Amino acid sequence: MFSEAVKAILAEVDPKLKITGAERLMHIAYQRAIKGSYKHLELLLGYAEGRPRQGMDVTGVSGPTLPTNDEELDKRIAELLGEQKRATVQ
Repeated sequence: MFSEAVKAILAEVDPKLKITGAERLMHIAYQRAIKGSYKHLELLLGYAEGRPRQGMDVTGVSGPTLPTNDEELDKRIAELLGEQKRATVQ
């Protein structure tokens, strides 16, 4: 509901400027980027070019690869629960 309201406001055309709210905000961001605002430059480039893909580390703290599917995950959980149960008994 909130996002719909924001989209509606950004789509409204300013009668004097003849541009939408979104266009006005992008113009402001552009002006600030030109004046040296890295934050605004990053915002504009992120929307214009897309953000670079982020890598994801799928190794555990000790280095082994973490499970990537339900079968592997269930097996690893069972192993850990077995280790915990053995440690509790001792």
